[in-house]
Amino acid sequence: FVPFARKMMMVARRSPVIVSVALLVVILSSCFAYGAPPAYTLDDAPIAGGVVQSLSGPASWSVSSPSLPNLKEVAGNVPGDLLTDLFEAKVIPDPIYENNILNSTLWDNRVWIYQRDIVLSQQDIQDISSSNSSSSDILLVFDGIKMGASIALNNAPVGTSLSQFERLVFSLRVFSKSVSPSPLKVGANTLTVTFDPNMVTGGLFAQCTGGWDWAPYSETKTRDGYTSFGLGLWKTVYLTRLSWLALTDLVVQTHYTGTFPTSPLQQGDHAPFKINVTLHLKAATATSARLQVRPSWVPSEQQPALSANIPSIPAGESTFSVQFFANASQISLWWPAGLGKQTLYDLDVLLSPPASVMMTMNNNKGEGEGKGEVVAAPVTDSRRIAFRLYALVTGNDTDPSYVARSQNATGSDSLGMRVRVNGQPIYIRGANVIPMDTMEGRFSADAHRRMALSARDAMMNMVRIWGGGIYLPQIFYDTCDEIGLMVMHDLMNRGSWTGAPREESAYRYQLRRLSYHPSIVQWNGCNECNGTAGSIVPNAMNVLVSEDTSRVMWPSCPGNGWSSGANKLSSLPDGQPIVQSRGPFQEHHGPYQHGSGWPSKNGDPANLELFGSQLPINIYPSDPIGLGRPNFFISEFGSSVWSSFESLSPTVDPSHWSLHGGSGMDTCSGYGFPNECIGSNVMARRNYPCDSMVMVYFGGLQYQFDGVGEEAFRRQLYLCQIAGALIVKIDIEQFRSQNAFGTMIWQLNEIWPTGGWGTIEYGTPSLSGQVVGGRWKPIHYWLRESLFTDVIIACGQDWCYVKNDLYQAFPKVNIQVYNVNMSTSALESIYLEQGVPLGAGPGMIHWFQMKNPENLITALVTDASNNNGNILAQNTILRTEPRNLGLKPVAITATVASQPNPDQSITVMLTKNAQEPALYVTLSTLAEGSFSRNAFLMVDNKMSLTFIPFTSLDAFLLRTSLRVTHLGMYV
Repeated sequence: FVPFARKMMMVARRSPVIVSVALLVVILSSCFAYGAPPAYTLDDAPIAGGVVQSLSGPASWSVSSPSLPNLKEVAGNVPGDLLTDLFEAKVIPDPIYENNILNSTLWDNRVWIYQRDIVLSQQDIQDISSSNSSSSDILLVFDGIKMGASIALNNAPVGTSLSQFERLVFSLRVFSKSVSPSPLKVGANTLTVTFDPNMVTGGLFAQCTGGWDWAPYSETKTRDGYTSFGLGLWKTVYLTRLSWLALTDLVVQTHYTGTFPTSPLQQGDHAPFKINVTLHLKAATATSARLQVRPSWVPSEQQPALSANIPSIPAGESTFSVQFFANASQISLWWPAGLGKQTLYDLDVLLSPPASVMMTMNNNKGEGEGKGEVVAAPVTDSRRIAFRLYALVTGNDTDPSYVARSQNATGSDSLGMRVRVNGQPIYIRGANVIPMDTMEGRFSADAHRRMALSARDAMMNMVRIWGGGIYLPQIFYDTCDEIGLMVMHDLMNRGSWTGAPREESAYRYQLRRLSYHPSIVQWNGCNECNGTAGSIVPNAMNVLVSEDTSRVMWPSCPGNGWSSGANKLSSLPDGQPIVQSRGPFQEHHGPYQHGSGWPSKNGDPANLELFGSQLPINIYPSDPIGLGRPNFFISEFGSSVWSSFESLSPTVDPSHWSLHGGSGMDTCSGYGFPNECIGSNVMARRNYPCDSMVMVYFGGLQYQFDGVGEEAFRRQLYLCQIAGALIVKIDIEQFRSQNAFGTMIWQLNEIWPTGGWGTIEYGTPSLSGQVVGGRWKPIHYWLRESLFTDVIIACGQDWCYVKNDLYQAFPKVNIQVYNVNMSTSALESIYLEQGVPLGAGPGMIHWFQMKNPENLITALVTDASNNNGNILAQNTILRTEPRNLGLKPVAITATVASQPNPDQSITVMLTKNAQEPALYVTLSTLAEGSFSRNAFLMVDNKMSLTFIPFTSLDAFLLRTSLRVTHLGMYV
C-alpha cells in the first residue's frame, strides 16, 4: 500500500478526486481482506503539549540538487532517505541490484535539498511574536536526520544536524525573535533541510553505513573520511503548537526495593517496586502546573490519581520527578518469553495549567477570535511499563555467605557471567540484531515487528542490538515488551568518546526515549571496544547512569565488568565511581566461520581454506557444571551463510545466477574486512564466498560453483545454507555441553540478500522475493526444534548428553537413540534409558554412552512424569560429513490443502516415492510465513506439516511457488 500511496500523492496535485477514489478502494479492500493485520507505524511518541501537525508522509517533501538543474521533480518521503526517493522516482536503478551501489556519481558528493511549506495563520504569527502571549510557542521537531544538514525557514538559518541519533527541537518563537525583521509570515513558509557534503559530522551516524562484512560496500566517504551511503529525514518531522507547556520526554523507570533474590519472586509475595517518573519540561515563560499520575494497576474507583503541585517551572528546559510504590498485591511481574506472562501497565500523566495561565490566554483572545474560551489545554502523555528485576551475575550467588557480604559491595566478580530475572536463573539464547536495511526509506513497521516475533518463535529469549547500527524504531521495542524478548542494547558509537556536545545529547535523547521499555534490560557501552577505548568508560557511562539507574550496565560487548560503579550481585549502577575491571573477560565473542575460495570483498582473497568439519562433535564429561561453578557467556559466534534463491535471485541478473557470478573473478587484495576488489563480478561484492563450506561438508571441486542458471544457483545456495546451519549447530551443541549460560548467534537478520551471517533473510517486504521480517533459513528452524529448546540432547563420537536449562525438574524422563537405516528408513534402537531424573536447571546435565552408532542417528527425550509422554528434546545427529551417507535422490511431492485450518494456517502433505530416507527436506516459497518444520529428516513415506502465514494467507502464491529440496538431490 505504501508505494501505491506515494504514487497517488504525486497524482493528487493534479487530480485529487481520482486519488481519493483510488485510495478509498485500496483501503476498503484492505479492510475486507481476510486476516489483514493491524496497522503499525514507524513513528516515535511526539512531544506532548499541544496540537501536532505532521510534516511527514509519502511525497510530503520535494527533493532537488542545485548541481542537477534538469532533474525532474522528485517526491521526498518522510520518514525516508534520498536513495529510496530517487529510486521510486525512477531517477536511479535499485542500488542493491547487481553492482548499482557503485554507480554513485549522481547522488554522492552533491548538495541535496529537502523542501516543503509550512502554513502559519495570523494567530500563529501573533502567538509566537507578540509580547502579550509569551506562553505560546510553536516547536519544529525533527526526530532524526541522517548525515550533516542545515535547516532554514524562508532562507533564514534555524539550526544544524550533526548526529543521526539526536532529536532536534526548534522554537519558532526564539527563531522569530532572533532575526529582525522576523522572516516568518502568514501563509506558506518555506522549510528547507540542506545536506552539504562539506559538513563535518565526526562520524555521528551508523558505523555500518557504507559497508560491513554483511552490508553492501558503497566505496564512498564523507569529507572527514567515514564510509557513507545515503542521507535523509529518516525519522518523523512535525510541528507542535504549545499554549503554555511541553512535556518533551516522559521517563518512567522501575526499581525493585527488596534484597537480592536467589530464588524466583512469588506472585503477590515480594518487596514493592519503586516507580520514578521524571518529566522533562519546556516552557516559553515561567509557569506552574498541577501533576496527576494515574497507574492502570490501581483501579480509579479504589484510589485517586497521585497528585503533586509543580509550583515553579522556569522558562526554558527543566525537570520534575515524583516517586511512588507498587506493592506485590497490586501488580503481576513481567517474565521473559517461555517463563511466564508479560504483564504490561499503562501509566498516564496529566499536567493542568494554573488559573493564571488560563486567564492570560483567555484575555489575549481578540474580538471574533473566541473570546471567553479556555485555550491552555492540559498536557497529557502515557507510557506502557512493567515490573521485573534483571541481574547480571558474575559471582557465586548460590552461596548464602557470598550473597550476604556482597549485598552492598561494588564491582564485578570473576566466576563468569549469567542472568537472573525476578530471582530466577535463566539460560540466555538469542542473536544479534543489525539494521534491517541500508536505506531507511525501506524500513517497515510490520517487518520490525515480525523480526521480533520470529526471534521469539525460534525459542530466543534475548536479542542484542549491535552498537555499530542504529537505535531501532519504537515498534520493535513495543513488540519485545509484549512477547517477553529481552534486549541487551549497545550504545551507538564508533567505540570512542568524541566529547562532542551532539554526541552527549543523542545519548540522552535515546536513553529517555527508550526508558520505559521492560524488554531493555542491559546497556553496553560499545561494541568490541573493551570499554575504556576512547574513554567510553567513564564518559559515556557517566551520561548513562545520570539518565538510567534502573538497568544493568556493562562496559562493552564483550566486557570484563567493573572494579566499581555497579553492585556486585546485580550489576546495577550503585552510585560509586565507574571504573572498569582489569580482570579476565567473563563474556566472549567467537568462534566465527566464513567461506573462502573466491575473491570477494570479505574473507581470504586468495586461498581456499578447508577447515575441519568437527563431525562427530567433540563432547565428553569434563569440567563440573552448575550455577556455582566457573562459567562463560558467548554473546557473538556464528557462520556466514547465503540467502535463498527466492531472496537473492531478484537482486542479480539471471546471467549472474551463480556463486561465482557467471563471469571472470575480480582481483582482490587485503585482510578480508574489507578487501580492495578490482573488477565487475557481482558476487564478489556480496560479502563472503561459500566454496570452502560446501566442499567441507558435501565434497566436490570448485568448478561446481561456476555453474550458471536457476537450477545451479538453487543447488549452490541450498548447500551453502545447510553447511552454515551445520556449523552453528555444532557450536551450540558444544557450548551447551559445557558450563555456558548464554549463547547469542551472530546474527539474527540480514541487511540485504548476501553472503552474510543471519538466521533469517533480508526482510524488506516491498522488494521482490522478500518476506516481511525475513524468510527463515534452515538454521532458524533448527533453533526452534532442537538447539534452543529448554532441554537439549546431543551426541558426539561416544558420549551423549541431555541438559536441562529450565528452572523446573523432571522427575522421570525417557531417553532413546536410534540408528537411521539408509536403505529402509527404519529407526533401529541403539540406546534406551527410562525413568532418568533430570534436576531443575539451568545447567543440569546427564551424560551417557552409546553402543554401535551409525553415521546418522536420531535422539529423543520424553517426559515420563505422570506418563504424559511430551517430547522435551529431539535431534537429528550427523556423525560424519553428509557426503559420506550415500543419500539417494528420492522424489518428494508437496500438496497444499484446498482450505485453510481454523487458525488460518494451511496443511501441506509430503509424499516420498521410495523407502530411503531424505535428509534436510527444505520447503521454500514466496508466500509470507514459516513452516511448522523445515530442513528435517523424512523417514515416513507420507507426512504433513503446516504453513503459518505472517500476514494474511496467500494460498495461491504458496501453491504456485512452493518447492521441495533435500540433500539427496545434490549430494
